[in-house]
Amino acid sequence: MKDISSSLTEINQQTKSNVDNAEKGNELASNTAQQLEEMATASKEQAQGVQQINNGLEQNDQVTQPNTASAEESASAAEELASQSQQLKALISRFKLKGNGSSGGNGHDKALETQYIEPVAAKIAEKPKVDPKEVIDLDNKKFGKF
Repeated sequence: MKDISSSLTEINQQTKSNVDNAEKGNELASNTAQQLEEMATASKEQAQGVQQINNGLEQNDQVTQPNTASAEESASAAEELASQSQQLKALISRFKLKGNGSSGGNGHDKALETQYIEPVAAKIAEKPKVDPKEVIDLDNKKFGKF
């Protein structure tokens, strides 16, 4: 009988050990599932963050492209105005002032040219200096939160 009793005790211990091992395996599987869920949530949040960055970059492009075109148009217009001012200066130099000889002949005419024509021509010929902050609006309300 001792053999049967010891065999039963051994079977009982093995069964208990197997149940303990199954419970540990179940706990490990549960922990693994929880970690996988956390990783999936983190991946979704990361994807949303990347999407927000992409949206911000697209908005930045939408603002920058028209500003670049506008700056190019302004530079072209400034060059055209400079050319026209030179043409205007040449045309004005042909006029004779009342009571004087030809416009190119005396100091009075040169003084008028220096006083009136040259400053206007210089202003027109100046290329505008643009501060990047004036061209690109970095207001967070337009770009949203990153």
